[in-house]
Amino acid sequence: MPHLCQPRLLEMCQEVRDTIFKYAIEDELQAPTASTDSNISSVKAQRSGWTLHYDKKPPGPVYMNLMLTNRQLHQEIQTYLAHTSHYCPSAEMILEASRPDLTIQWSRLSCPPEHIHDLTFHVRVSNLFDPALNSTLYQHDVLLRPIYEVLKRFATHGPFVGRAKPLAQPLRLRTVKFVIASAIPLEDMIHVYGSPQTQLDMLHSRLLLLLTRFARSGLLAGIVIEKIIVLSDNGKAVEIEVSHTLWNEADYVFFSNVGFQ
Repeated sequence: MPHLCQPRLLEMCQEVRDTIFKYAIEDELQAPTASTDSNISSVKAQRSGWTLHYDKKPPGPVYMNLMLTNRQLHQEIQTYLAHTSHYCPSAEMILEASRPDLTIQWSRLSCPPEHIHDLTFHVRVSNLFDPALNSTLYQHDVLLRPIYEVLKRFATHGPFVGRAKPLAQPLRLRTVKFVIASAIPLEDMIHVYGSPQTQLDMLHSRLLLLLTRFARSGLLAGIVIEKIIVLSDNGKAVEIEVSHTLWNEADYVFFSNVGFQ
């Protein structure tokens, strides 16, 4: 029977290994290579023109690769993660919005799903001048509906949104943050007719208005505990408290009448 060599990592002192664990946990996920159609799942957002696309494979944080190396490293990393001071309880997701398609890709998963408290959506819009995103102030499909579908999917299925069965215990978040940006750098659109910056500001304002009403509607109860944070491209943050026990009936009716559940 061939002799299995011990990983060189285990020859290092515990302090060095802990430092490596720290970097592995905080590392960003590598951007996936172009997936074939067989690796992509697609689902229609409810009562919407949007289609959500996500990878059938579970996301692979770096620390998970280390845990699969051998039993001792698996136990050490589990022990390391048991101390909440050792990780940042946040996750980040990139949503590539090219209407009618919304492609979902994780960019950071720094801890196990049950410890994730804060989730950031980096929404990248491919066409800021899309009439469907700019037609009316109260349009429900100004990105909110597909984002809400993704948020609900995360709460019930965890980071592996392609999971066939829901989790035994739904996840709850403390805060959800939105960062809206153009998929194409604005400096690369200087020759575009119109003002991309103005369009981006308008889209940001409309989504902010919808999120303000949504936070008061009671539909986020059980998913988001505290607040929604919306960041503009200049870094300015707007915080919106989420209502739970008391909510605005007009806002609830506003969304429930068009299929938000």
